[in-house]
Amino acid sequence: MLDWLRAWARRTFVRYASPAMGEHGAKTDPLMASNVEEAMARAAELAPSFDDTFFFGAATAAYQIEGGLHSCNWSMWEAQGFRSSDGAPTVDGHQKAGVACDSWNLFETDLEAMRKLGLRMYRFSVDWSRCEPTEGVFDESAIERYAMWCRRLRESHIEPMVTLHHFVEPAWFVAK
Repeated sequence: MLDWLRAWARRTFVRYASPAMGEHGAKTDPLMASNVEEAMARAAELAPSFDDTFFFGAATAAYQIEGGLHSCNWSMWEAQGFRSSDGAPTVDGHQKAGVACDSWNLFETDLEAMRKLGLRMYRFSVDWSRCEPTEGVFDESAIERYAMWCRRLRESHIEPMVTLHHFVEPAWFVAK
């Protein structure tokens, strides 16, 4: 397999083990692969078997993959020490999203992987805190980037499906 495809699969399909998952007693997702090789094998088996009426696709959430989102409710929660309202810790290892998968800067690489996997649809979210970082002030370059993603997906014969709200609010909105 190509190195970039393996890297994309690792970022996209593989759920890493942690004390909060799997054999440690918490919920597991039987649809998630346990390693890159398994993820790639599953994708290779599935894609060619669908007829034209089925849209094989993938879905992501901006905060989980884009990176660089520092002024929203989730980054505020991270800054408060990953605690629930009763003070209990909520994230094992206090890992922050940070640059995440850096999909904001690696979209073309991700798009190439989507083409190679035979995806016909890609659902992604538009991050409100990136588009309107300050109340009433819109970042036109961020909005244009999302529009460009839609154009590039369609040029690649992948139908974009946009989620306008995926549970991420700008810090200014949370403060209201």
